[in-house]
Order: sequence, then structure tokens, then C-alpha cells
Amino acid sequence: MYMQYNLVKHHRFNIVLIINYIMKKILVPIDGSSNSFRGLSKALDLAKKDDAAIFALHILELSSSIAIGGSRRSPKNEIVKKIDRTVISPAKKKCAQKDIPFEYKVVYGPIQDMT
Repeated sequence: MYMQYNLVKHHRFNIVLIINYIMKKILVPIDGSSNSFRGLSKALDLAKKDDAAIFALHILELSSSIAIGGSRRSPKNEIVKKIDRTVISPAKKKCAQKDIPFEYKVVYGPIQDMT
């Protein structure tokens, strides 16, 4: 994000500073729910206006037994494929339809209680 500003003379001696914040990347948490895709739609509107990119973040909480699975057919690999098919690919498609750059990251680990 960077600032763009304009000085505008107002009345005789007063000067007003108008500041516009322009976003270059918009972080969008997505989990596949309708609410997260609604948030993505709002972010796409902002991105189009500011010529910004979308950075999608999905947090995948895995049990320790799944997280250490190493085989090609491990439950972790199956879960990642499902996340890609049901969450990442639809988000990527929505961005492509509006010609907006899309990046994403899937983070593995426990979700901390924020209370």
C-alpha cells in the first residue's frame, strides 16, 4: 500500500491535504464458505479500482498424525487436492474472469484461539 496525496487550496489561506491509500495486494482469507467467497467478491471490486492483486490465504488445521504422512496417497495429499479443487481453483477462476492477478498460500497448523 502506498499513499497518494494532493494539495488543494481552500478559501484564502487554508490548505487541505487529501490522502488516498492505494492498495497493491489485498489479503483475502478463504475457507470455501459462501461468506469467504462474498469477501473475495468485495476484494475483487477494490482490486479492480486500485489495480491491485489478490493474495488468498487458507489455513488448514491438520491433526499431527495426518500432518506427518509422507506417502503419495497420504490423507494430507488428498486433503490438499480437495482444498485446491473446492477453494483455490474457484477463487483463481473468479480473479481470472476480472483480469486480476491472484496468488495464494495454504498454511498448515493449529488455529489459535484468539479469545
